[in-house]
Amino acid sequence: MSLQKRPEYPSMQSLNMSEADVFEYGNINLNLRPIVKLKNGQIATILSITITETISTRTCFTLIPTISDDGVVLPEKEAKLTYTKSGRHLGKFSTLKIANTYAAALSKQENRRYVEQVKNNPDYLVGDKTWYPIDQIIEPSNRNLGGILQITDLYGAAADDFKENLISVGVSYTMDLNPEITIEIIDEDYKMFDSNYFVIRRDVTYRNRRYEIADVSAKPGPGGAPTIVIKARNKAIQQMRRDKLPNSVTGGSGYEYAGNAAKKFGLQFVGQQSAKTKSTFKARTGDGEESVWDVLTRTAGDNQFVVFEVDGVLVYASQEWLMWKFGSAVYTPATGPVKKFVPLLFYPNRDPKELFAKVMLGATDEVFQLETWHDFNSSDNDPLAASGSCNVIMPQGAALRPGHTAVCGPLPNYFFGGYLITEVSFSEGSPESARISFRTPEEPKDQKGKPINPKVGSSPGIF
Repeated sequence: MSLQKRPEYPSMQSLNMSEADVFEYGNINLNLRPIVKLKNGQIATILSITITETISTRTCFTLIPTISDDGVVLPEKEAKLTYTKSGRHLGKFSTLKIANTYAAALSKQENRRYVEQVKNNPDYLVGDKTWYPIDQIIEPSNRNLGGILQITDLYGAAADDFKENLISVGVSYTMDLNPEITIEIIDEDYKMFDSNYFVIRRDVTYRNRRYEIADVSAKPGPGGAPTIVIKARNKAIQQMRRDKLPNSVTGGSGYEYAGNAAKKFGLQFVGQQSAKTKSTFKARTGDGEESVWDVLTRTAGDNQFVVFEVDGVLVYASQEWLMWKFGSAVYTPATGPVKKFVPLLFYPNRDPKELFAKVMLGATDEVFQLETWHDFNSSDNDPLAASGSCNVIMPQGAALRPGHTAVCGPLPNYFFGGYLITEVSFSEGSPESARISFRTPEEPKDQKGKPINPKVGSSPGIF
């Protein structure tokens, strides 16, 4: 029995109740709860029930969720069985009345958190304040890799052991594949491995966002010590891949289907409206059942859209629509919509703000400093007008994401213009620059898969 409390749980004192009436505070991470739309249209993340137990001859009233970690509403019998196997609960109290009062407070808190999440839907994460250098973590003891990445349900000595043996955390966000966190940890004599620390689908928290272990390998590490390499991927996307009941998500268009899928799996949504269809999307059969993710990618392809996730946001749109939508700098033309972008400009020994003022004829507060010249490429046989990459000095480089528009240049003039960022990768806690890849949007194609307008040039153009 322990009165240790996770920070996201309200204290008894804050609810004007006595600490003497709580046997244990909850041990489930509320920050990682799935958001489920109920049949009555309401939203829930825990949907708790109260069961009765005996602790040291005393009757105890325990709150348990009836929503699984995968976002499935469980029958009461199955919820109790899950609790018996896992021991995971939302709190244990001395009376039924107190348990019900605490449950109501938790439900109110979770609803408030959901409303805030919707209201604060990010302007697609540029300048995202949830990313900060490790050396700026408030608590000094957490100024290490373990301060930003944890195996969610490890506690006490086990959590400390994992934290102290982390040696690298690599991050790769991409528009074309599932974003991935690569974790390396020294595991002396494979003690952690044999204690089942690294089980496939086990939850991982990276910067307060939900991932799960998707791949595990073992190899020799520094000095020959065993090293475990873990690849973790966004939990919501992994759940979509496993969900073979895609008709549980409905929509009259790809946009509606994607938006409803994002809501079902607890993601925020940025999308482009697409044409309505006469029927809802149904999974194809024959070669095997389609998952929700399969239907999403298929309908995105039908619309010549891209679909990808980054930092808890599901993006469903055409490349052309994404251009000039998201960035930290703003260009306001005399006519037409405002255009947003991130300036990835370089000239040797030139201050980035001065270079921006000279080239873009304006000012910006967000500075992205490049390590050296960009790499640019253009080919007559490539459907893209141009593509390239560059190294952006940290920590600013870690604020960039696929789907942002980047203005790259100013030299050579031929390649100076706007590009769509497609990949961002960096190593946490490392002074090495972030690697950024970018390209111009692909030309729309006709029903035979050929470009509607033949490529007439390879210069990306500016605004």
